[in-house]
This record gives sequence, C-alpha cells and structure tokens, in this order.
Amino acid sequence: MPYYACMWHIWTNVRSKFKKGHLKLSELYFATTRSYMLDKFNERMSNIEEIDTRIKAYLYDIGYHGWSRVYAMVNRTWTMTSNIADSLNELDELSCAHALAALRHRNESYTNYCSPYYTRESLLQTYEIPVDPLPDESK
Repeated sequence: MPYYACMWHIWTNVRSKFKKGHLKLSELYFATTRSYMLDKFNERMSNIEEIDTRIKAYLYDIGYHGWSRVYAMVNRTWTMTSNIADSLNELDELSCAHALAALRHRNESYTNYCSPYYTRESLLQTYEIPVDPLPDESK
C-alpha cells in the first residue's frame, strides 16, 4: 500500500523550516502538487529550486509520488493524506478538510478541486430522468 502525505501538512512544514519567499512559494508549491504533466511539474520544481534549493531537496526526500499528482501511483485528486478517513476521500474525489480550509482562506471555490459529481447541477441531473420501478417478480 503506497504512503501518501497531505499536501497541506507538507506545506506547513516547508513554511516553518524554510523562511524564504512564502507568498510566491505557496502558489508555486500548490501548482506543482496539482501538475498533470511532467514537464510542468519539472518547470515548477526548477522555479522552487531558484527560491531555495533546500526546499527542492526536502520535497525530493519525501518522495514526489507521495504528494504530487503527476507522480502518483494511483488515480487521486487534491487529497494527499495517509489518514484512513481522509484516504476514502481519494476514492470519492472530495478535498480533505485542510484543503477546504485553505480554499476558503484564499476565497476560492472547492468545485475546482473536487469531482463535478458533487455539484448541485450534477445532483439535479441525476434525478432528471424518471426511472420506472421493476415489477414485483413474486406476482
């Protein structure tokens, strides 16, 4: 079973251990975690290295597969956690509580970071088509 780390916890560790460029680094780090393409991931890691080479080494030591989407060994979403309850959210494509708190802090909508199945529109579409019950087989 692969181990995954919560990207929010990793960010709080980076912020406390390395004191350089937090504002610029924050956006860059979270963009790197969500990268779908290897070339974008590598470009962003190079930009992180320009800010502080120690941060790139720290993230490398954790293991890119443990916190980045592009290196993930399984299909996952935003949720990067080893907590068993939050791990279920990787299956359900819902963001963990830490991610939701960070999104609220940044005044961003969670809908950009979870499955479209959880939108109001999708729920309404589910019940748009009538489904006739099957006849009772015992009769």
